[in-house]
Amino acid sequence: MRIREDESGQMLVMTALSLTILLGFVALAVDVGMMFRAQRNMQIAADAAAVAAALNASYNTVNSSTPTSAANAAAALNGVAASYVTVNTPPQFGWHTGVGYYEVIISTPNPTIFMNIFGMHSINVAARSVAGIIPSPSCIYVLNNTTTGTSLYVKGGASGGDAIDASGCSIQVNSPSPNAICDQGSATISSPGIYVAGSGGQSTSGQCNKTPTGGAPVTSGGLAQPDPYNNFIGPTSASSTPPCTMDTTTSSIGSAASYASPGAGNAVCFTNAISLGDKNGTLQLGSGTYVFLNGVTMNGSVQVTNGTLDVEQGQWTQNNYTLGIIAPTSGIYNSLAFMVPSTNTITTCGNSGNSVGITFPPTCVQLQFGSGGSGTGSCPAPSSTVTNTPGTLDGIIYAPTSTVWLQDSGGGVQATGVVAWNLYDNSQICITSYNQQNPSTTPLKTISMVE
Repeated sequence: MRIREDESGQMLVMTALSLTILLGFVALAVDVGMMFRAQRNMQIAADAAAVAAALNASYNTVNSSTPTSAANAAAALNGVAASYVTVNTPPQFGWHTGVGYYEVIISTPNPTIFMNIFGMHSINVAARSVAGIIPSPSCIYVLNNTTTGTSLYVKGGASGGDAIDASGCSIQVNSPSPNAICDQGSATISSPGIYVAGSGGQSTSGQCNKTPTGGAPVTSGGLAQPDPYNNFIGPTSASSTPPCTMDTTTSSIGSAASYASPGAGNAVCFTNAISLGDKNGTLQLGSGTYVFLNGVTMNGSVQVTNGTLDVEQGQWTQNNYTLGIIAPTSGIYNSLAFMVPSTNTITTCGNSGNSVGITFPPTCVQLQFGSGGSGTGSCPAPSSTVTNTPGTLDGIIYAPTSTVWLQDSGGGVQATGVVAWNLYDNSQICITSYNQQNPSTTPLKTISMVE
């Protein structure tokens, strides 16, 4: 009877049972923590692999490389073998299932420690990432990367209204100069943001305002962005790639002239100084690229459809005439309406600088003068469809080593993008983002993780 009522040793039994449960919780906590750590590492590998796939598709800088092999290589650098990596293009899941997006799914077995006691020897850990080649948010690139002076200058006239209206896209300024931007007088800059490299910012000296009028916030501390066209140079001879049909006889193309266009994907190179247009009407030029090797002067209004004007060498003189261009949306000149490449060492604006500290490089293109351009007035909405109208440049103004100078407050330019060394604006420029107009064909793209 005394033995039946003896309760000694019960705590040992309860402790043993509790210890088993406690060890189970410890096993769960430790192993789950390890799985979370493994999942973070898998996510890093998946993110890197997705970005690598998109970069490879965009630039294809490695011979015989593909987005899948690039993703596998990036995953391997993060400790994940290719056998655990799945690359889907387009993605099979999520919100971005269109062309131009790359989905990477990584799933690896991870051994357990304490849970191994209970027969669970490994747990599969997965991570997913999607990166895409998306239109760049920027439509103006000011490439000047020097540390002094001003590279983006907007000057207002006495009556106001002179402005950069880029309300649908951002502005990239590569200069780390503290005076990189000067917004003077009554000028306005309308944009979601102006992004300045390094410590660059808005000049506060002289007549420059501390904050650009028009609501464009200035953000410093970013990285300089490369020339999106990678110093593109056009053909200059019959042996160029693509070849250029050499025209050694033409010196003038009037408004009534019937000049056969080179056609889409083709180019004609003028060896003589060329006069374009006359006062009898608007000169219509068809598709293709018009390369000027010895300068060009406008003596009347000019309209180009699905073509590019390439001032490869020599002086550009627009005078007071209207220029309208619809750029091609394919081929090597895709998106380029008007260009002065780095090969041009002659064209000038007749000015070596100005009072706010812009030092013009050896070349300067005065794209609008006096009453030329599209004229003043309100700019269209960013989402507006660009039409082939006088004064509209539906394409990019490309002058990577030149100052683009919009000189006179009597007119203005409506364009869809500017890539230039400096931008000097004493006019009105309306930017209806080329990327929004042509999201599937624009070469102005950026790589971004979207999921």
